[in-house]
Amino acid sequence: MMKRVYDLRCRGESAALGIFDNAYFTWRTEGIARQESFRLRVFDPAGNVISERSEKSPYGICYASLAELIPFTRYYFTVETDDGDAVTVSEKGFFISGKKDVFDGAKWISDGRHFVAEGKALDSPAVYFLKKFFVDRVPDTAVISVCGLGFYELYINGKKVGDRVLEPAFTEYDKRILYSSYEVSPMLKEGENVIEAIVGDGWYNQTTTDTWGFYRAPWRDCPKMIFRLDAGNLTLVSDESWQCSRGEIYADAVRAGEYTDFNAERKYFACSVSTPPGGMPEPSFLPPIRECEVVLPVAVKRYEGKVVYDFGKNMSGYVSAIFCGKKGTKVSVCYSDRLTGNGDADNESNSMYISDEGLLYQTDVCILSGGKDDYKPKFTYHGFRYAVIRGDAFADEVKAYFVHTDLKRKLYFGSSSAALNDLYNMSIRSILSNYHGFPTDCPHREKNGWTGDAQLSLETCVYNFDMREAYLKWLGDFAVAQRPSGQIPAIVPTCGWGYNWGSGPAWDIAFFRVTQALYDHYGDKESAVKFYPRLLEYFDYISSYEKDGLVCVGLGDWNYPKNIDFAVCPTELTDSGYYKMMAEILAEISDIAGDGKGAFFREKADFIKSAILKKHGGEKSLTGLAALSYFGTADRTEEVVNYLEKHDYAVHAGILGVKFILDTLGKSGRTDAGYKMLARKNYPSFGYWIENGQTTLCEDFELTNSLNHHMFSPVAEFIIKYICGVTAQPDGDVFIKPNLPQGVENVDVSLETFKGKYRINIYRKNGKVAFFADYPQGGKVFAEGATEAEVIDRGNI
Repeated sequence: MMKRVYDLRCRGESAALGIFDNAYFTWRTEGIARQESFRLRVFDPAGNVISERSEKSPYGICYASLAELIPFTRYYFTVETDDGDAVTVSEKGFFISGKKDVFDGAKWISDGRHFVAEGKALDSPAVYFLKKFFVDRVPDTAVISVCGLGFYELYINGKKVGDRVLEPAFTEYDKRILYSSYEVSPMLKEGENVIEAIVGDGWYNQTTTDTWGFYRAPWRDCPKMIFRLDAGNLTLVSDESWQCSRGEIYADAVRAGEYTDFNAERKYFACSVSTPPGGMPEPSFLPPIRECEVVLPVAVKRYEGKVVYDFGKNMSGYVSAIFCGKKGTKVSVCYSDRLTGNGDADNESNSMYISDEGLLYQTDVCILSGGKDDYKPKFTYHGFRYAVIRGDAFADEVKAYFVHTDLKRKLYFGSSSAALNDLYNMSIRSILSNYHGFPTDCPHREKNGWTGDAQLSLETCVYNFDMREAYLKWLGDFAVAQRPSGQIPAIVPTCGWGYNWGSGPAWDIAFFRVTQALYDHYGDKESAVKFYPRLLEYFDYISSYEKDGLVCVGLGDWNYPKNIDFAVCPTELTDSGYYKMMAEILAEISDIAGDGKGAFFREKADFIKSAILKKHGGEKSLTGLAALSYFGTADRTEEVVNYLEKHDYAVHAGILGVKFILDTLGKSGRTDAGYKMLARKNYPSFGYWIENGQTTLCEDFELTNSLNHHMFSPVAEFIIKYICGVTAQPDGDVFIKPNLPQGVENVDVSLETFKGKYRINIYRKNGKVAFFADYPQGGKVFAEGATEAEVIDRGNI
């Protein structure tokens, strides 16, 4: 059997840029059944070892200290793994170093404006920057480091640098900003070169009047940028010698739309040095936002004065088109996830929190030049299935772009059940529609990083995507949002809103669960230990609310069905359950950190458990019964099943309850009851959404608000974790414990782990559950619950 170590990465990238201190390295193996230990070596360009680390570990991850790297230099690394029989050495991977003070000598530059008054989004045009420079000789390595706030696009000699959009990711700009690095040597030429940058408002200058106060954010200012190019002996930085101009984009609002005048002329003048945003620059390593899928319309309907394009599925992003019309003609593109009876975009329920005079909600506007105008927004995105185009012009080549953080997919699912297929795909599409540098609740109305939504989607995310860098970035947002008291807000990042409404254990648990996931799913103990002190600070804060072992702060079971009557779970029960979970997570991380506090937190968890049972042990609501089981306080599975049977498997629960119910049923082997709940078609149910044509998970069961929320995505977790019973281990092996309910004849799962690709088919055979697996050389499939099994090793698939 051939053994190899391959797919070497630094900070998740095969050619990482901007490394200047500690970094983690990952790799994959083939033909190695059990990695017992590894050795990582990092080499300078001359081949000298500058860092080395050996460790006994079955995981494909290693942290290394990389002090005193030469800036903007290519370094190499190798990994040696030992499986007890032989040592396997990888080919060389590489990364390009950065610099801690990467913008040394550079200045923040702008067009000299000060930010506009509240509610004046149409008075905030994008800024166009220009710099010409000469290159005597194109070097082998040329690195650009850049940050444009709020969003930017960068061009060298007329060609866009990279394929990122809506860059950089949103942070609290007065506390931290993210910059990106690009290797641009192939884009340079000997002689004169031209750098151009377009910078729009983004979240930095969020001008739209909104309920959450981002238009009053303490960092708010007009667009600005900072830049540095290191190309051999040439260093080019942003300063007063750059030129700037207004241009085609005369307004852009991330919560509303983008306004473009194709007749605009650029008249350049000297840039002004601008005040810095306040936050410390950090290199960005999370996967960038990209145009990840092109979607063509499935139907086009023409009405008087408008044309409606139906793209067949809900998504986040925007539309592109070639517009042809008379010079000065105004064309609008309005986006929506539903239509009125006469074919208009129906944004009534989603636009209620945005109020700007003269600014249209989820609408882009173009003023045509009289020729062929290529429309595609640069600095906004929308949530939509439909695009309604108005204006006296012809639209050609109309297509939509599904735009989101380019999370690496590692699992796919299909089955004989249309209901399961639909709900799984709806969950995945909802999660992707709501990841744009951080997890949001919806891609249109709010675009806010609600922590409760994300904690409920966590397992679905880590099962299906590589979330390591995305979660590390978001944990950094938590760290800067946390108050000295330990308190954190309900939306992260925040402008200051959400500390005193919405926050509480059920939402704040996200900080704990994401930190825990880095270790449990990726073997990343260093990051878990790094954020551990922050979690301790929060626990001290929330403990101040404790009364007789219980807490009650913030929101409880949210968005349960409104058109029927049933008992609602007390918030004190769900909050106290999460309080107990926090203590258990701290005990786990304490053991990793070795600070000796694990016993204290286990005793604390037991104390909270007793308090919950004493006061809420007799709870009868569906969410409450499932909560008692979910939090490990008392087994109420039988009562949960009886409740569901009595009410024909209707969903008498909100977002917390759905998670508790499905987890309780899955752990106890009652996937039959869970499947009946998922497959139910009558209101209130998930099937009701499917029957009404939805392609993403919805905010409510009545279909009255957002049609693209991910907070009910535990339905996908239940499908993979309990019906398929497929769990990938951090060491690359796969555990299977299938439990196919009646009505599901087969399921098919393909997934990728540290050891390679697996394909697992679980099916019924002669009345028994069997499975068939293709798996990589060195990989293993551990099965439980299949009464008959065929396991075939065919090597990598």
